[in-house]
Amino acid sequence: EAVDQAKEIQQKLKSMKELQDKYNSHERLFNIDIGTCKLLTKLMEEFSPLNMLWTLAGDWLTNNTTWLDQPFTSVKPDIMNSFILQAGKKIARLRKDLNQHPSLIEKVVNPLNDQIDAFKKDLPLISKLRHPGIKTQHWEKISKIVGFDVNPSISEVTLQGFIDLHLERWGDQISDIAGVAAQEYNIESSLDQMDAELQALLMQTTEFRDTKQYILTGIDDVIAVIDDQLVTTQTLLTSPYIQPVKVRANEHLQFLRHSHETMDAWVECQRGWLYLQPIFTGTSIQQKLHREARDWNFVDKTWSTIMQSTHQYPSFLDVL
Repeated sequence: EAVDQAKEIQQKLKSMKELQDKYNSHERLFNIDIGTCKLLTKLMEEFSPLNMLWTLAGDWLTNNTTWLDQPFTSVKPDIMNSFILQAGKKIARLRKDLNQHPSLIEKVVNPLNDQIDAFKKDLPLISKLRHPGIKTQHWEKISKIVGFDVNPSISEVTLQGFIDLHLERWGDQISDIAGVAAQEYNIESSLDQMDAELQALLMQTTEFRDTKQYILTGIDDVIAVIDDQLVTTQTLLTSPYIQPVKVRANEHLQFLRHSHETMDAWVECQRGWLYLQPIFTGTSIQQKLHREARDWNFVDKTWSTIMQSTHQYPSFLDVL
């Protein structure tokens, strides 16, 4: 009820201020001295902390109810943390602005702060267990430690139900498991990012001297990506948290090495083709070197086919 009344008063004050601004604009239009309404200004200043207080109280009541009733798997700790951080700043300001109203501080501000603080105590553990790296195997380890099943994706428990489990009793052990899960997730995310980078990577080609044949360009950029990923993947494989994705990381490493070898060979082959192509395009050479010309035509045809395909379908992964 107090929240609704505060909203109603704030809306009335806002309407009055808009009306005052309208009259002031008319006064400026007719070069009349601008009138001020000191009473309205004073009233708005005095009501501002009250409006902040009841708005915060209403937001807390709405959010707290919504959060506690939603499934644990839908909880977003970042949003909760952001709200509580801002609420703490507002409460500190309200205690200062409402120092002339000790009864409001005692009966509204302090109880509101106590409720928010009580909820805040559960947030660190909630945040750790809502990390995207927490998977079934981690819930199984936690369940083994506490002695009962706590996998929220199976039990569909609400946040309130989760809090009622009082898992803080095993806080240190659960935090260790969550910490490992976060490290494993970081490694998996790094592999995902590298995969995405390779999927977006394109082989660059350009036509060679109006011959309707293509050669590779921007080779250094492609090799630079491969080199960077080789270093990153080798570093990941030294991590103590690599085990869940070790096979995948090793496969990625082998693909990168194969890619590097392929690009090196491609560069060498292109260098030779660029040297020989002008030579064998002359008819006199083909007449004098029949066998070499025959070999060149075979190689040139193969090269042209590969490069034409690379030009039409330049995706690095498709090409490799």
